[in-house]
Amino acid sequence: MVPYLKEQNHQGSWSVRSRVTGNRRRAVLKGRRHTAAMLVAVHSGCGQHSREGVQRHREACRQACRQAMAVLLSNATAVDAVAAALRCFEEDDVSNCGRGSNLTLDGQVQCDASVMDDAGHYGAVAAAEGVVHPSTVALTLLRGDAGGLLPLGRIPPLVLGSNGARVFAREHNLDTFDPNSADNPLKTERQGRAHQRWMARLVEAGATGGGSTTSGVTKPSAANTGPTTRGAKRKRHLSGSASAPLDGHNTAWDTVGAVCVDATGNIASGVSSGGIAVKRSGRVGQAASFGAGCWACRKNGRAVGTCTTGNGESLIKSLLAMRTAEDMAETDDDDLAGPDRLRASFERRFLNCQQLSKEQAHVGGVLAVRTQTTQNHRRVEIGAIHGAPSLVFGCQVAHFKPGKGWHAAPPSADHVRATSSPWSLDYRSVQLQVKPQVDHDPASTAAAASP
Repeated sequence: MVPYLKEQNHQGSWSVRSRVTGNRRRAVLKGRRHTAAMLVAVHSGCGQHSREGVQRHREACRQACRQAMAVLLSNATAVDAVAAALRCFEEDDVSNCGRGSNLTLDGQVQCDASVMDDAGHYGAVAAAEGVVHPSTVALTLLRGDAGGLLPLGRIPPLVLGSNGARVFAREHNLDTFDPNSADNPLKTERQGRAHQRWMARLVEAGATGGGSTTSGVTKPSAANTGPTTRGAKRKRHLSGSASAPLDGHNTAWDTVGAVCVDATGNIASGVSSGGIAVKRSGRVGQAASFGAGCWACRKNGRAVGTCTTGNGESLIKSLLAMRTAEDMAETDDDDLAGPDRLRASFERRFLNCQQLSKEQAHVGGVLAVRTQTTQNHRRVEIGAIHGAPSLVFGCQVAHFKPGKGWHAAPPSADHVRATSSPWSLDYRSVQLQVKPQVDHDPASTAAAASP
């Protein structure tokens, strides 16, 4: 018999049950009669998290959910909520994005970020310097993409890099600063100490000129030989990562991400990252690569949004965000299809990707959200899968009750730990009964919500 675990009900609005099967955890949330639902799902990056680090990442995810949900309740779009969640992460130095980003080999901060909506509009910044909120610049570029041609028939840019992103941000009255100034607002003492230790390691290894240790993941050294179990192999790969732990507190490899669904059922996703530690200046990760960092689409009556985290070079080669979204959009809506398809997609598209060499650590993860609305129901599914030691993700749901307005359940945050398997999965679904043709305006009922 499959064991069932009781979980906390969300203020009496949901009946929750979770089932543990091997190393896969599934949760099913069945909703009562509501007219619509809005959703925020975020992750704070995969990595090696200490006990204290997990708690900080959980709170960061909850706060990002609150910020994004507040935007949705103000009658904004899904892509606006995604940008709000990413800005929240960028202002919290616990995450590897914005403030607290990993430093380059030269000791500078260069950030990648991108956002995408289900209409195919996209915006990104790559190796951006002197920008306080890279995700806000990416959102502005997305709006330019959605706005059509520029004067004289010029095509608006989708991606801007380095100083070009700062110039663009300044032209649009976004927060910028001099990246060469002594008081760089994105640098923290913790990242400065980590950079010093990494430079000492590189000097000892004779690799300060930019060898393989500055471009991603190195081959396991002879000192890392040991058992050949799957778990041991993964640990050896991780030990070569450019973000291996130095201070015993917390190490997040890469990108934070968010996927949001607004009241009309539109979906959007986005990612933001400071990149790997001691990377070569100008290096661009998956957070600024089309199809690798985030994806949002509509297909077969379903809306799907994904965002990735992990080794950027591996995620770029595998185009994990786009391919996972395409796989999830093809899935039939039975109870087992969602988690099984996400697992199969991750194994095929990433763990067994032919474009990835055996020497590269398959360190990565993906957060996927899928929605389908019929005349009477809206089904929302959330899945998080990764091949790293741990991943922290959070989610928050708001539903609309006729005559009462919008109600937001408290945000939740979970820690998905590694297992002996190459992957670890958490999957859950929300099914809501929908009364069609009911007027509900988030702006007029935001006061009734309690995010």
